[in-house]
Amino acid sequence: MGRPRDPHVDEAVLQAAFAMLAEVGYEGVTIEAVAHAAGVSKNAIYRRWPDKVAVVLDALRHAVPEERHQVDTGDIRADMAAMLTEMAAALAGIDGRLALSLASDITRHPELADAFRSQLVEPRRALLQARVRRAVEAGQLPASSDVELLTEIGPALLYHRLLFDGVAPDEDYVRRIVAQFWT
Repeated sequence: MGRPRDPHVDEAVLQAAFAMLAEVGYEGVTIEAVAHAAGVSKNAIYRRWPDKVAVVLDALRHAVPEERHQVDTGDIRADMAAMLTEMAAALAGIDGRLALSLASDITRHPELADAFRSQLVEPRRALLQARVRRAVEAGQLPASSDVELLTEIGPALLYHRLLFDGVAPDEDYVRRIVAQFWT
């Protein structure tokens, strides 16, 4: 049986990995450095996670839980405004630095890219698509709505503004997106 795992170790490792990822990017993250920063042994990490990709993805999931994107008040416009406003605020801080770093990292590390898409992007996309479908079914959006495109347009514009314009999107930018695509 052994002794039960200390949940404080998990928390310390995930926080250390997230902070390190934001500071030095995926390539700079090592299990040894995360262990040192978390005050645990490498073995403690390997008992919980099989490799660096798993640690990094769990750190991202822990910092940005799926629930953050599960807004459903029954009003798709208000829900999209709330979700995009929250995303824009996050991109103005550490999430923005991470987005810039990860955009580069996933192009160079296929194992990270595949896991990132399947474990983080796709589940969140599915939740948002389900929300948009409910809005179509409720008559808030036309029956001919392209659910996939509507799901991607808001987040894509926020990330584009950050990645290519070098500016964190603000509330006015979110307001313009919602006014253009959700009214």
